[in-house]
Amino acid sequence: MYAPCYDSTRFATENQYCCNLFFPIDPHIRSTEVGYWLGQGATGRGLMTRALKAMLHYAFDLLHVNRVGLQADVRNSRSRAVAERLGFTFEGVRRKSWEHEGQLIDMAGHLFSARA
Repeated sequence: MYAPCYDSTRFATENQYCCNLFFPIDPHIRSTEVGYWLGQGATGRGLMTRALKAMLHYAFDLLHVNRVGLQADVRNSRSRAVAERLGFTFEGVRRKSWEHEGQLIDMAGHLFSARA
């Protein structure tokens, strides 16, 4: 099962873009991961916090998932703050688990679980 994936080019303007996407939903445990990025010119206005909050509503209330995970570069404090602001729980660091521009980087894992 797949959830919507939004192409960042749809939201592109001069150096400002936003992309939110869900990865495939695991049908056995009703779990998915979310990814997002925001262009430098669009930061600092709460756009990603509001977008991710809407995505969580969609995931839990309409898709009925049990959990949503996300990963962020451990050095990306702003991205990690978005997750924490919305109630994601920090689960740990996956060492050298993502390649970016030829470098292996450490990723911070966060999880948001359905409320009982």
